[in-house]
Amino acid sequence: MPTLCEALGVEIPPGVQGRSLWPLLTGQEYPEAEFSSAYAEHGFGGLNYTADDDLDPVEEGALNPEFSFDCLNSWTQSGTMRMIRRDDWKLVFNMEGKGELYNLKEDPAELNNLFNDPGLFAIRQSLVEDLLTWILRIQDPLPYPRRRYVFKKDRRNYWTPYC
Repeated sequence: MPTLCEALGVEIPPGVQGRSLWPLLTGQEYPEAEFSSAYAEHGFGGLNYTADDDLDPVEEGALNPEFSFDCLNSWTQSGTMRMIRRDDWKLVFNMEGKGELYNLKEDPAELNNLFNDPGLFAIRQSLVEDLLTWILRIQDPLPYPRRRYVFKKDRRNYWTPYC
């Protein structure tokens, strides 16, 4: 949406968390650090469902014998996870404090969790710092404070300075 707003010459509305890709698409300079990692969230919160729970997938609505499987169900959306991807590395944390670290170049299927590998402490620490930064950046700013506070934001929703 911010890309379309910039292409149309309109301001990004308050509360929109995306960033404009317009400079990348039009060959302009852009702050490379702004796009050095990607962040994703998953889950609606609450406790994670497991095979030990007695929630029936048909009653719950995840399985409909006449149609198909609804992938947005209580099992797949339970709990909360946050992920960051930078270069060949992917770091995931869940609401229980469990971490996963993968080298996607060496392990694209994410079968070998390297989170507790002491030789990768520096990489893990750097990714944790980036993840925390992302979490702070994407918090919903609405409603803006009233009175004398003027909310400062970049016209492209960037967090790093322009080139």
